[in-house]
Amino acid sequence: MYRSNSLCLLKSSSIQSGLHDGMTPREFLELEVSLLLLRHGKDAVLNSVARRMQLSDEALRLELDTLLHADIAQRSKKKYVAKQFVLDSILKGREDKAGYLHQLCARFENRTFLPELKDVKRFLDRHGRSAPNAKSRMLAQASLFQVLADLEVSELMKLLAEAPAGTETSSLGLISDEILGRNRLR
Repeated sequence: MYRSNSLCLLKSSSIQSGLHDGMTPREFLELEVSLLLLRHGKDAVLNSVARRMQLSDEALRLELDTLLHADIAQRSKKKYVAKQFVLDSILKGREDKAGYLHQLCARFENRTFLPELKDVKRFLDRHGRSAPNAKSRMLAQASLFQVLADLEVSELMKLLAEAPAGTETSSLGLISDEILGRNRLR
């Protein structure tokens, strides 16, 4: 009897909300569960499910936790794993630039040289290359160091002589200071 009343209620609520019989089974299940939770509360629904499945309340909660953690773990898996950048592969035949490139690589990795992806893309554009598909600095690193390896030693020295990027104010820092009403010139 309760089941038929729920169906009548579900059908009338789906008609009132503009839903048609074109609901997928998953949508219908979500609607049913929502109604049960609204009508009876979480604890009562879980206790009822536990009794129906012949599980203790703790066993059901453990089962739900396992499902939740499995779902989170599945969603958090990386879809793409980038291969590790190896500077030595670029240095072959350019041993005279090795020291400079190693220094630039260290500064790149600690974000004091080209700290943001937009900086890397701008640098590559200025040198006739592009990295349109790069979604991170690390994915653009190989292209960047290929360009750097092609530069003259004097140009590498100029890049190393520039002040590290961490000493200046970032654009995000300026925006947040403006929002918070702070003035850096004080």
